[in-house]
Order: sequence, then structure tokens, then C-alpha cells
Amino acid sequence: AEREREMSEDGDESASSEEPASLRSLLAEMDVFLTYDRYEDVEDLTKEALKSYPEDPEVLIRLLRVHAATEQFDKFESVLGRIESNPQSTPEQIERAHEV
Repeated sequence: AEREREMSEDGDESASSEEPASLRSLLAEMDVFLTYDRYEDVEDLTKEALKSYPEDPEVLIRLLRVHAATEQFDKFESVLGRIESNPQSTPEQIERAHEV
């Protein structure tokens, strides 16, 4: 997986999404891990992603899902607050965070 992530960072960034290809790749990988309840892997990826994309709302939403699934409610509330107060967060992202 590490090699795949490294290879994807050189990907095409001209896609229609506003996110760079490397971030889209990390988010997709997180989604796969979430599907299979691999929460520790998702948490590791979010830490890695936040180094390059600090306070990215999409990364934080994935981390929020991990904290909800693992019943880490203090961490959940902290991340939810980060999403709500983040100027990068759209109203739709804040709404999705509240639906977690």
C-alpha cells in the first residue's frame, strides 16, 4: 500500500475535482479501509494526509468516522469542532460531519 501511495502522488492533478490527485488517492484508500472496518489504517492515513493537507475537511470527516465507529467520543467532539470552525469547510461538509 505504501508503494501505491507513493506512485499515486505523481498522478494527474488536472482532474475535475478541486483536490490534488494525491489527496484524492488517499481519500479513496481511506474509504476502502472504512468499508472493511480497518480503523487503525484509516487513522494512520489521516495523520499522514494532514501533514500535507492540514485541516482538510474531507480528511477530518474520515477521522470523525473512525472516532464514531470506535466510540472515542472525546476525540469525535474535538474533530467535529475542528471541522465546524475550519474556514475550508463548506456547509455541505459540515452537514455531512453532523450526520456521522
